Order: sequence, then C-alpha cells, then structure tokens
Amino acid sequence: PLPIPEQNTEDADATPEYPWSQRRLLAADSASRYTSSQPSLLPRCDFALSTSGSVNAGLNLFGGLVHDRAKNDVYSISVKDLSVTRLYTIGDIPPPRFGHASAFAGSVVVVWGGDALSASSNQLRANARYDNGLYFLNLGECTGKSW
Repeated sequence: PLPIPEQNTEDADATPEYPWSQRRLLAADSASRYTSSQPSLLPRCDFALSTSGSVNAGLNLFGGLVHDRAKNDVYSISVKDLSVTRLYTIGDIPPPRFGHASAFAGSVVVVWGGDALSASSNQLRANARYDNGLYFLNLGECTGKSW
C-alpha cells in the first residue's frame, strides 16, 4: 500500500494532496472518547447503513459491533455537514445485532437479519442466533421515533 501523505496542519484551508480526508463523526451527545454512559459512533463494524437517495436525506446507521459488543443504537448522519444525531427510539426495538441489513422506504427504515446473539463477535458462529424478523423505524411526521 502507498503511504498517506501528511496533511499540512499550518494552513487549515489548504486542499489535501490526496482525494481522501479525515474527519471525526461525533454525536451531539457524545464526547471524543467512548465511555459506558455516552454513545459511541465509530469505530464500529458490521452495521447497516441506509439512505433514501434524496439530496437532503441523511444516512441512517443502525447497530453493529462497538468494542466487540453488539449494539442496537441508531444515528442519523447529515451528508451536507457530517453532523451526527443519535435517535432515541420507543416501541418494539430490535435487539442488539451485527451483520444485518437495512433499507430506506419512504420515511421508514427497515432492518432485518443479522446475528442477534447480543454478545461478542469472538463467540463461535455455530452459536449465532439469526433474527428473521423485520423491524420498521418510522422517521416520518411523528414527534418521537418509533419502531
């Protein structure tokens, strides 16, 4: 692999010499370090990410593994300014999971599948408990988010 060139920190307005740049994604209610009382967005793996495809829509991130533990949290990420908002939901919330899928349909995020063992990825896959249910998160005209 090619080494990534160092970015010039003296001139913040300078265009990087390479096409990718780095920016932390922090939820409004989180800090730069993960603690058990504050949600962590990244690093995370095996999560589901969906969008409606609209320019003004955001990305909806659900679940995945954070520090080798399955999560069932949901975030909205603005593609305009990379701001992150944690969505606190009510209703029949899916159990923590990883390796699942999601899609955006109208104003609803649909989540299905994945390993819902709610444990770590270190356990044998033979012990995995796959969820075959469908979960719907309505992001439409409601005051609270509901599954």
